[in-house]
Parts: sequence; C-alpha cells; structure tokens
Amino acid sequence: MVHFERGILRIIVSCFVFLPASLVLASGPPDSALNPRNGAIETTDSSWAASNFNVRHVIHPGQGQSPIVFDVSTHQADDPDPRLTISPSGDTWVTWRRNVATSQVLIRKRTFSTGTWSEEQVVSASGESGTRPRIVHDGTNPWVVYLAPATGGTAVETARIIDDGPDPFGRVVVATTSYTGDLDVQIDAEAGHLWVSWIDSDSDVGWCQYDYGTSTWSSPSYESYVDDSVSEARSRISAMVLAE
Repeated sequence: MVHFERGILRIIVSCFVFLPASLVLASGPPDSALNPRNGAIETTDSSWAASNFNVRHVIHPGQGQSPIVFDVSTHQADDPDPRLTISPSGDTWVTWRRNVATSQVLIRKRTFSTGTWSEEQVVSASGESGTRPRIVHDGTNPWVVYLAPATGGTAVETARIIDDGPDPFGRVVVATTSYTGDLDVQIDAEAGHLWVSWIDSDSDVGWCQYDYGTSTWSSPSYESYVDDSVSEARSRISAMVLAE
C-alpha cells in the first residue's frame, strides 16, 4: 500500500468525478485505490443516508462511463471509517466500524470476475469493541488491523482474512499500549513484507513485522520521533523493514 499514490487518487476523484448532491455528503475523507485489472478508480466512504451514515462504494470506470455505486452497508447504526484494499486479481475488500453498543469491525468482499458482493462479516471477536480498522492486501491475503480495549490500555490486533479457512479471521494481538492519544494505527505491505505501526507515546512510534516463515508477528519495536515527526519515523521503519 503506497500512501502517496492513494493521496493522488483522492485528488483525481475529487477533481474529476461529479456525483449527484445526494451522494456527496460523507463522514470523513474517502479511501481510494486503482484496480489493477481494469484501471478503474474505486472509492469507499461513509455517506449520509437520511438518518445515519452508511458505507458506500463507487467504481469510476473512466472513459466517460457513469460511476457504479453500491451500498456496502444499510444498517440503522452509523458505519464510519471505511477503508478498502484491492488484490492483484482485482477483488476488493472493504472494512469499517459499526457504531453499536459494542462497536464492531466488519468486512465485505467484491469478486472482480462476477461483480458480486459477499455478505458482511464481523472481523472483531464477539464481545470485543473493535475500532479504527485499516486494511491492506499482501498479494495473497487481505489483512486488517484494528484497536480494542485491553487491560492497561489498548490492544493493536491483526486479522488475516482467509476465504476458505477454518478460522477466516486469525486474530492476533501484536501489541498493547497505554498511550491515550490518537494511535493512528496503520498496516502496510510491500515487496513481500508486512508490518503494522502505531503512535505509542508522545515520543515513539511502535511497530511489528510479520514473519511469513514462522507465521508470527515480531515483538514490538519503537522508533523515536522527538527530533522530527511521526511520518519521518514511519519512513525509517519502512526502510528498515524493506532492507531485510
């Protein structure tokens, strides 16, 4: 996942795609990605639906064709903070948070070959209040990272999405932090590497890397940003991961 490219896609969508006024109102910025199979820009956001926010997915085919709009969620509760990822084969996954008594992290998949959507599934564990989901595809599977309450703070939890596995969500708590500010959790995949990062304190970014050989996550490491910024610390983390 390349954040710079996503930023460009957001600009393209906002500048060149004009939707009806009823589709414009949204909760938070959209998330966009280019589908490698057909070159279409896909965008997901949380849009106002008369009485609450629902997740909407828009495919922008280009070449003068009309956008294809799909309501990913139609629940009576608010569904904010959606994110998407697209596999090399063109399949799309959308994850988001549902604002119910015990908030949930959910996911749906759009199969490229058929254009059909799966039923929504709850990624977070039963009774677990999951928030701030982020998603990436590593070339084989999509991975979701989200936050959940834990003893002494907040857990950073990952889930590997396996369509045909006995445990489709393989959840793992990779770290727990006592930081009470915005953790800004992220998950990235590049060049055969997968890693998670989060703001762990007023001075450090925490991160863990996945080991495909052992199917385990590393213990947390920390990179200081006291002399520069969170983004600079994340750039150094990325360089360390990709250098291995």
